[in-house]
Amino acid sequence: MAEIAATRRNGSARASRSFTLLDDQPYVGDADPLGFDAIAGSLANLVLASRGSTPFTLGIEAGWGTGKSTLMRRVKAVLDRDPQITTVWFNAWTSNEGNALEGLIKSVLDRLDPSILRRAARNKRLLSWARALTLVGADWLRIGSIVDALWKEVAVDPKARNEIHALMEDAMERWAASNRGVPEERLLVVFVDDLDRCPPANVLQIFEAVKLYLDVPRLVFVIGYDPDVVSDAVLNMKQYSEAITSHQYVEKIVQIVYRIPGISDAGSHELMHIYLAGSGTRELFDESATSLTIEQNERNPRRVKRFINSFVLEYGLDAEWEQLGPSTLVRVLLVDAYFPEFGRQLRSRSDIDPVDEFREYVFVREQLRRKAGKDPEIWGRIQRFFESHGISTAEDLDHAQMLQMIEQELPETYPKLAMNQNFLSLLEGFGDADERQRIREKMRRYSPYTLESLASGTASGGEEGIFISYRRQDASIVGRLYQALAERFGADRVFVDTGDIAPGVDRRQGIVSSLDSSSVVVAVIGPDWLSGGGTSRGLDDPTDQVWMELMPAFGLEKRVIPLLVDGAQMPSEAELPEALKPLARRNALEISSKASDSDVDRVIRAIGRAIEAASTEETVRRTVGPAEAAAPPSQRARRVKKKPAARA
Repeated sequence: MAEIAATRRNGSARASRSFTLLDDQPYVGDADPLGFDAIAGSLANLVLASRGSTPFTLGIEAGWGTGKSTLMRRVKAVLDRDPQITTVWFNAWTSNEGNALEGLIKSVLDRLDPSILRRAARNKRLLSWARALTLVGADWLRIGSIVDALWKEVAVDPKARNEIHALMEDAMERWAASNRGVPEERLLVVFVDDLDRCPPANVLQIFEAVKLYLDVPRLVFVIGYDPDVVSDAVLNMKQYSEAITSHQYVEKIVQIVYRIPGISDAGSHELMHIYLAGSGTRELFDESATSLTIEQNERNPRRVKRFINSFVLEYGLDAEWEQLGPSTLVRVLLVDAYFPEFGRQLRSRSDIDPVDEFREYVFVREQLRRKAGKDPEIWGRIQRFFESHGISTAEDLDHAQMLQMIEQELPETYPKLAMNQNFLSLLEGFGDADERQRIREKMRRYSPYTLESLASGTASGGEEGIFISYRRQDASIVGRLYQALAERFGADRVFVDTGDIAPGVDRRQGIVSSLDSSSVVVAVIGPDWLSGGGTSRGLDDPTDQVWMELMPAFGLEKRVIPLLVDGAQMPSEAELPEALKPLARRNALEISSKASDSDVDRVIRAIGRAIEAASTEETVRRTVGPAEAAAPPSQRARRVKKKPAARA
């Protein structure tokens, strides 16, 4: 987790309040809010009891963000206790497009002893291939070298690739025989995670590896995926007709399927409390805010995390919320994300207080539905409400007619909201009339860029832009990168500076808006990147430009690519502020400020592959649940369409 000091600078003083971003990793704590321990034990026992039926594939099916990886980790933990079981964890999403087949096969081969692979390759069935591999010489003593050499032969010789299955069959038999226990009980269990985040080509390659090359005794595959997304990927590649469906193709690969059930009320609340404790926000979420966050996110753990992270991000970037209070921001975000029509009413400049009006409507609705009598106090209150909306309460109207008349004059969302007790409780937290007026004034100056994706269950604005974060010392190489990226992807998709954000648009919101519309963030890191070129470490200051760009990037779960310039070293976690520590774990590219055109092109190609992978993940996220409300409208900051200007 990355800690964001939700603090403000006033001279040299700092406030002490801080909250923490939640990471996107599977939950590995001791608690079991989803009841996965029992399920993992049962699935592990199924694998162990089915030793004699190998090879086979077990599919863990569920929607995006509902705990597939967490369950698979727990199954792996159970199997790892058995000395006869060897496990492999392969994240399919880490493979570049077109390289998944190689990645999976090499991950399996890496778990076998070098001597076993050597003997299998020298088997008479593979003699011609083995003879070529003897040229590797002393490098055979290292498992990585053996696997790389084998794959090198396979990659250049189509006939050799056809022999992978025979090699695997021989190698797995020798591997089992090398066991001191009972050979028949030894298993190699391969876990394939994040298949549903992969480009369609990689999905097909994984299935090809499982069915054509690794379909041998003593091998078991456990694959986690969203069935709809994976079936669509197969359909995209195979172009099946209605007579042969992509689902049938998947069923041919996956023999056993376990579908993760929905999360219970108790489980979803327990998980929510774990997230609140981990982010330091527990005291900000009362019962109604907790229930709304859970239900409006359809009990999806990842979407719940995203909402909490959106709060941490907004509070950390906007000092005004400290004056109104963090719990107020939580309520505002809940309204903006899940009740956007009511949020627009709060932002309106009407003299009518939407909270007061809605409460009065709820009272009138209840009285008319109960067919209340002519109590002077109650009836006078009803008449005043009608008159305020220009409706006459004629004596010949019955209660149902009156209710129908008033609801025709009010926003169409009111009847549904009136039945939502959590929403009613949420409004109580908006305080008295004076406090609500202050909140409304703030909301008019605030556009919830980080929340536009929450109502629709998506991860970002859906575009495929490239955001370049850099310091002025590295402007020369950034200029060349910009030109190359603009030529390949279009200038309107590359954001390189804040200088051309539309006049009047808050700079912070302009940055977040551009990040939201980008799928990839390139963090250009030169020799003076940490300090900002000054006498003190620039990244220690929350107003530092790079800090303002990269902190939201991690909060929005963007793919951040470090680009090391002129021999700059990747900063360690110890050198980075808490909010930016995830950067230290990102795989980096390297370039010189005097790089040749071919070197620049190499970097552009790598960025292009990252955009394709990030775009695929975005497509996956868009399949999560129906949108119950439209995202609130906002004015987007204009993209920069020129070379980067000098910056501080």
